[in-house]
Amino acid sequence: MVMTPTLALLASIYEDLMRLRVTYNYMLINAPTEESRRLVDMNLMTVKHTMEELEHLYMAIVPDTMLPMHTPMDIPVFVDFMDAARFAFMTETHLIKKANDLHGIIEECYHHSVFHMIVAHQLNAMRLLYLDMF
Repeated sequence: MVMTPTLALLASIYEDLMRLRVTYNYMLINAPTEESRRLVDMNLMTVKHTMEELEHLYMAIVPDTMLPMHTPMDIPVFVDFMDAARFAFMTETHLIKKANDLHGIIEECYHHSVFHMIVAHQLNAMRLLYLDMF
């Protein structure tokens, strides 16, 4: 199968989501407060939902195939909760940029799904900024 720009972006976004899933799991274990644990859990739920939606989107674009799932190898070892939060924030912002690029090249019938992904991950980034304030 030929890797089109759309499929390459979908795969790249999925890799970011895998990084975020690992990062948020680390943050859940090391959360300093119940409030931070709750906020991280909401972010993790968003990531899991987006992964499912991305898989559905991929199967709609390329029927009878599965999204290539490569395990990202560049997940750092975190020093502490805030180090992981900063990494998650940067990964969320990169994911938002990639989703915005995807929105520009994907067929119009998928715009709603991609727009929803952008908004959901903007909320994730805002929650991370809130955690960084305290």
